[in-house]
Amino acid sequence: YPDPTQFDPSSHYYDPTSKPDDPRWSLVDVHFRKKLRRTVSLTELKEHAHELGDFALIRRGNRLSVLPVSDHQFAVVLHHMQTQPRARRPGQTRRSPGVENAATTSA
Repeated sequence: YPDPTQFDPSSHYYDPTSKPDDPRWSLVDVHFRKKLRRTVSLTELKEHAHELGDFALIRRGNRLSVLPVSDHQFAVVLHHMQTQPRARRPGQTRRSPGVENAATTSA
């Protein structure tokens, strides 16, 4: 639903380009449901891209933020939270493929 602060000139979040009939900003209500066993890393999610389909979080260029998640995608993520992550080989890092380690990159 539209964020009412975008229309309030006294608000820090006021956006003069946003109109009530065409709002630019939305609010999302988030509620705690339960504590999960573990987090699923972005790298692990990318490994399951075939199960997730067109998942905004793993699309190149998206930032970690509030993104749409279908019921199916949510079920896949919950399933992988209930399982143990795949074991890494000694010396293997958690970074995504193709991402260089800044500490070893010369400028």
